[in-house]
Amino acid sequence: MSLPLRIDLDEKPVRIGIAVAAVAVIGVLAGAALYRGWHGAPAAAPIVYVCSETGEAFRLPFQGIPGVNPKTGRRTLFRGAYCQECNQWHAVPAPNHQAGNPKAASCPVHHVPMTFDGPAELASSAP
Repeated sequence: MSLPLRIDLDEKPVRIGIAVAAVAVIGVLAGAALYRGWHGAPAAAPIVYVCSETGEAFRLPFQGIPGVNPKTGRRTLFRGAYCQECNQWHAVPAPNHQAGNPKAASCPVHHVPMTFDGPAELASSAP
């Protein structure tokens, strides 16, 4: 013989249990929000951008591509890659434009592969 499982939401102990569970969930969510607020989201490491008009290199927090040039206010910044042959940062196409082109991240001068890791100083490819 099996007993049917029936919960009557009008019963006082059931209401108290639901209220305690709701307060616990709200407390956990509030605690997580406060913790994140105190510690903040981890800051993204700055990356190198190169202006497509001037060739000037900038180290800025990630802002999308093309990024806004802090000097001109125009969206002319592209991700920078470093050439170890000419010791300069060069603009490279956005990742969605590099697909299928093995030379997209090659130095325009020396035609060697470039890297996104380079020296702290920002020598640019400006003329």
